[in-house]
Amino acid sequence: MNDLLFPFVLYSQDDPDYTNMPSISPYRNDMPSKAFWEIEIKGTKRKGINKDMQAQLYTDQDPYYNSMPGESPFRTEMPNKNYWINYQRMADMTKEQGKRKEIVHEFRIGVQILMNLGGRENPEFMAQQNIYEMPKDLADGSGLAYVLDDELEKLKPEVKRRDRFVPHKQEVEIIDCKPCENEIVESNIVLGEARSDLGHSNYCEQSHIDRLFKKKELFQPLSEYVFEQARRKSNQYEKIGKAIFMNRAAVKMANIDALFNLTNTPEFGIPSFTDVSQNELFYFADICAGPGGFTDYLYWRLGDRARGFGMTLKGDHDWAPNSRFLTNVSTFVKSYGEDGTGNIFKVDNLAFFKDQISNATKGKMLSLVTADGGIAVDGQENDQEMLLKRLVMCQFFCALAILRKGGNFVCKVFDVFTDFSASLLYIVAQCFEKFCIVKPYTSRPANSERYVVFLKLNRDPSDVINVLAKANETFQEFERTRGNTFDIMSLFPIEKIPSYFGQYLKKSNEELVRSQTDGVDEFLCYAYDLNMEPLDQDGIAFRCLKEWRVPRNKLEDTEMKMAKSKQEALYRQQQHQQQPQQQYQQQHQQHSQQQQQQQQYMDSMQKPAVQEPIYVGKEEIDKELDKEEEPDEDKMFTPLGSIIMEHMKRMTPYKGDIIRPLFTHHSKIPQESSTYFSFT
Repeated sequence: MNDLLFPFVLYSQDDPDYTNMPSISPYRNDMPSKAFWEIEIKGTKRKGINKDMQAQLYTDQDPYYNSMPGESPFRTEMPNKNYWINYQRMADMTKEQGKRKEIVHEFRIGVQILMNLGGRENPEFMAQQNIYEMPKDLADGSGLAYVLDDELEKLKPEVKRRDRFVPHKQEVEIIDCKPCENEIVESNIVLGEARSDLGHSNYCEQSHIDRLFKKKELFQPLSEYVFEQARRKSNQYEKIGKAIFMNRAAVKMANIDALFNLTNTPEFGIPSFTDVSQNELFYFADICAGPGGFTDYLYWRLGDRARGFGMTLKGDHDWAPNSRFLTNVSTFVKSYGEDGTGNIFKVDNLAFFKDQISNATKGKMLSLVTADGGIAVDGQENDQEMLLKRLVMCQFFCALAILRKGGNFVCKVFDVFTDFSASLLYIVAQCFEKFCIVKPYTSRPANSERYVVFLKLNRDPSDVINVLAKANETFQEFERTRGNTFDIMSLFPIEKIPSYFGQYLKKSNEELVRSQTDGVDEFLCYAYDLNMEPLDQDGIAFRCLKEWRVPRNKLEDTEMKMAKSKQEALYRQQQHQQQPQQQYQQQHQQHSQQQQQQQQYMDSMQKPAVQEPIYVGKEEIDKELDKEEEPDEDKMFTPLGSIIMEHMKRMTPYKGDIIRPLFTHHSKIPQESSTYFSFT
């Protein structure tokens, strides 16, 4: 530990500002104990430390410092502003230095470093909580403050861990979408005064929202280290991680695919919502999804059948190099639109992307569109829905333009409390056969992230596309107009949204809010007790990945592929061996059917008793015929019989000819009979 400290001059005892700052270590976020300072004083024979100040600022309850030797890596002077400068430099450096990160951020009894608790905008609150800022000339750059240990205890909410069985099988509620009974036109767009807060929600109980938002504010005082540790332990699905893929987003897509079978994978054992057979090329697009987690999964799952297109912002959020993808993605087309930025807000870029896809698919367009756009909203988590409304809308806009009939669309959204979000989801959903909102298990429980899944495009989306294009143009105009105070409130009259859809949104919101609140409570439970162990995250990960047919590592992936190849080879061999037997059985069955049909025919051909031949002459025949009525030949004979009768008429019988009738009455001639009449 000494080796870490000696290269850095943390503060100078000659700086007069040192007396105004408490002592705090850049390597341990805690206040040195009183015993520590007393040893240092004796060891260095230094005097002049204000013991009254020691009693106020330091605690002797920390056994770590009570047991420290006289020679300490810490100086005895109070740190000055130079200390804080070096603290920031050290913290920035050690975030990427392995074990040093733990040294920097670990804390015990003493002072806890807090991030913007109360904020500098409310100094009275900070004074009440015994919170202090660092020097004013550094406060804006670091945002750090500290609070005494006993005061920190008062801020902790009473929460406890939930010991429960964590499921791996997920159930979702999918609703049928009905055609809109009202016109979807640009004039439906409603403008209003822009708000800085969420306002009242028509799609969730307001008290539930307020309770959740209030709990989320408790995240702000936590240091980065504490936050990361608590998030890792409180998420029972955390050990799933990224599995074999490039990032966690890929496993989210695997989770969603297992619920809806969007890739028509037989192993899932559920009906697929796609109309693409397992022998066809599968065309999809991945938008606002750099570095490409969704694409990584889809290419792995679909193999050589995959044909992907992607558009994302060029730069920091760009696509990962091909080497980072699990499989060969040489057929993946990366697009950045007409201007080369990948900005989805620009209509020209969307039109360019659509033309690329249309040309590549010969006008067939896509079977699946996925979207995973988002931006950092640190400290503004409660406003995430409003901050990202345009981004979500433009992803919907793009998807409707490039999907083919029967195609599916998956998009990440956040809270769905506002009228804008409700109206957007409704006008898009009514273009599809089915709709669902799902928070996959791979999405961390305390955040507001969820995914909307639109299944089987079955209506012309042109009117919806026009409304979204107009709304995007309006947003653009708002950005160009400085001092604008207006915003888009909704895209469709809220009172005309069918009750079935509004009730589904409300039910989904309230279930997710309750789940989030429980997630926040559990998060805080681990944040305030870092020694508490999580549940069996390894076992949970094993069950989930098995359910989603995803290997845990690359070795298991190879084994699964080999097993699948052997299974397919065995199946082909069995098919080859069974083919002659199947052909024989089929031929035998056909022969039996033919024999059965022939026997049925013969049974219908029951012959009458044969009469003795009658030898008559022409005159006798003419006399007998004159006595009988002229028969109706059309009724007596079938078409075949009529032909034979016509032939008989053309014959000139002579005296002594013998006519041997095979049928004594026309009713005994079978319809469509192939029996021959014989003349001798």
